Amino acid sequence: SSSSSSSSSSSSSSSSPASSSSSASSSQSSMNLYYNKLTMLPHQISSLSCLRKFNVHDNRITHFPESIRKLRKLKVLNASCNRLTELPSTISGLSSLRSLNIRSNRLESLPLSIGDLGLTSLQCEHNLWTGEFLEQLKKDASVHAILAFFREALQANITRHQIKFSYN
Repeated sequence: SSSSSSSSSSSSSSSSPASSSSSASSSQSSMNLYYNKLTMLPHQISSLSCLRKFNVHDNRITHFPESIRKLRKLKVLNASCNRLTELPSTISGLSSLRSLNIRSNRLESLPLSIGDLGLTSLQCEHNLWTGEFLEQLKKDASVHAILAFFREALQANITRHQIKFSYN
């Protein structure tokens, strides 16, 4: 039986990377669902249209619902240490997303649409990268080379800053 409650104490989770959350509502700006053994997120997550920070670190999530695209104000998504095998192409709907942490999952590739995001931070080390994406990483894992790969191969627009691919 998975728990789907959010961490709601405003003082006890000050050490967490995302700020504490209050009770779930459509005006909530931050939600922490870390360490809950969740295997999926409900499609109703899209009703949290004002969500800016979403932390689902260390669960058992295998995929995101397509409806995640409706979280247009989301700036920070921490989905590290899950069991994600793919990201939906609808992730491009997260037009405000700047920081994406998908490290320590089971991802083999990224959707083409990831290049449409204005990311300034992408953490994706410790995954199962394969194919053309992995070949590019083997050649040159520098931020510059990865950005060039996205621009050329994916017609992308990731702007710069931080991309981590170590230990793949």
